[in-house]
Amino acid sequence: IEGKIKRTYNAMNMRVTGHTDFAHLYEGKSICSREEFIQWALNDPEFKLLFDAWTDSGYVFKLSPSIDRIDSDKGYDMDNMQWLTVSVKM
Repeated sequence: IEGKIKRTYNAMNMRVTGHTDFAHLYEGKSICSREEFIQWALNDPEFKLLFDAWTDSGYVFKLSPSIDRIDSDKGYDMDNMQWLTVSVKM
């Protein structure tokens, strides 16, 4: 479970530091600390439900938990994130 959370954070960090093809969408956006994100995710009941459904499915990609910024004009701040599945974000 922590591996998924850490990979998600690493992807978020790569976006805001300009290491993706879509860097222009995240330029200047804030990001919470890694430790804060990990604790938040571990204690979030929605993440746990999504993670369990994903693992129970045999890791079907479209069911993978994915982080979403509620307001895309803002960064990855604690009050601007929610967990969705990849399929909801598509």
